[in-house]
Amino acid sequence: MRASSWTYTHPLRAHWASTSFQPRLLTHPCHRPNQVTFMAQRRASTSTKWTEEDRARIHIMGLNTHGILYGHSLGQLRARPPLTYIVPSNRRVLQLAMLNGEIEVIEGDDHNITDGFDVEACDQLPSSSLYEYPSTSHVRINTFTLPAKTKFNNDPSELGYGSGQRLVVESTPAERKISTADLVLLDNEKAKESLGPIKNLICAVDVQSVVRALQANKHRLSRESTILLTAKGMGIMEMINEQVFPNPKTRPTYIPGVFSHAVWSGKDNTNSAVLSAEMEARFSGVEERVNQSSLAVKRLPFGSLLLGPVAAVEGETIKQRNTRQKCASYLLSALLDPGASLGASCVSADKLLFTRLRDLTIASVIGPTTVRYNCNNCGIGADEERIAHVESRLREAARIVQAYFPALTYEYLAQGLGNYLIMSGDRFNTMFKNVVSGIKSNIEWNNGWLVKQGRILARGGPSLCPGHEDDLVYIQDMTTKAALLLQEREKEARLTRAAQRPMEEQSREEPVQKSSRERATGACHPFA
Repeated sequence: MRASSWTYTHPLRAHWASTSFQPRLLTHPCHRPNQVTFMAQRRASTSTKWTEEDRARIHIMGLNTHGILYGHSLGQLRARPPLTYIVPSNRRVLQLAMLNGEIEVIEGDDHNITDGFDVEACDQLPSSSLYEYPSTSHVRINTFTLPAKTKFNNDPSELGYGSGQRLVVESTPAERKISTADLVLLDNEKAKESLGPIKNLICAVDVQSVVRALQANKHRLSRESTILLTAKGMGIMEMINEQVFPNPKTRPTYIPGVFSHAVWSGKDNTNSAVLSAEMEARFSGVEERVNQSSLAVKRLPFGSLLLGPVAAVEGETIKQRNTRQKCASYLLSALLDPGASLGASCVSADKLLFTRLRDLTIASVIGPTTVRYNCNNCGIGADEERIAHVESRLREAARIVQAYFPALTYEYLAQGLGNYLIMSGDRFNTMFKNVVSGIKSNIEWNNGWLVKQGRILARGGPSLCPGHEDDLVYIQDMTTKAALLLQEREKEARLTRAAQRPMEEQSREEPVQKSSRERATGACHPFA
């Protein structure tokens, strides 16, 4: 097969230069050309010497619904950047390999399949569950890595925002798909040394996992790195600065954003019976196997990604800020490319804060209510009692956020909440599923933030958010109870499996003993 070349042009445009290439129309499901790229063998530092591949690669932290949509969208670019998923376990690496490295996004009757991703397993992160199931244990640190297939010939550091420079990538089209045969087993230390620096990072994990995920990859990030932060809630960047990057001189550049796409797992449109069956599977040993179900999400054909200004660093000069803006230009260009279909746009800091507060208010009402009344999203309006509860919580939250933007009135927020319920249908809320599973939710960054702001605004008087304060305690208490209950169930399941194991071994030995007796007496197979 003749070697081909991808020619990248401004801004992130490309054409395929090959004498053997014939354009054709793709039908759904559409399979992108497989591109398995390599990882640089270098650690990050405060003054990283980036390779061309380092600068062009975009890492996506998290293979959840948001992470899948990011990977699919960037994978559709004509000038596709090299993409790497960072996942928390080897089981996720194996799952992607068993699926030929494919992820799927479903829009109505259209099934869009994208492949050609690298995947890395990072350090074992502390579980967000209050009780960590034994099945979550795995070998740590990028135990499996995929082989190199792509070579970069020039420096893409100046790409984006009218630079006029081009990035040329040479590759040999790979006909076969990724499989488990591509996986290379490394011991922990060698695997850790093989992890290269991260220049562009999309942090797609939930807010309760952001700090742990960034801490696990802190040694790969430097002041020249850029991180997109779209986790829902307030006080996230302040938390990261305090717990992960306290030194502003070595702190990466943050791009704050609001991800407003309607995207969900195919299993989310479910009922309590299905959730109960999934929980039972944890105690039957099924969860110890690698999940071979497709990495597919569903999405509605609308949504947006709002990108705010690069986060300011206290005490920096105009020159330093311009330098950080330049560092972020490549990732911003990829996200803003119309070919990515993310509906991305740059907005002011005020517009971003307004949208974030609106979404926080809606989430702070719906999530806890679904737990309190044991229902899905639409169930919160099933009777007068629930409606009164929702109205009370919404009025409390509106009183707080109006201190920032008077336009966030109760009437405006009520309309937004109603639109959200119509869009989400009968799916179960993420907080509901987290509580049932004994997993920490984002309530501290939603309701918890409202409670703190209510105390500040009260100036020593009665709390302005007594209802949300009650919800905060209630959800934390229910999560703890669920975790302890699941812990007891797991202990019972362990004892049951231990008791069954000798019986299973005995049943496997009986046919062998019987066959030996038959051979000794001259017995033979009836069809021999």
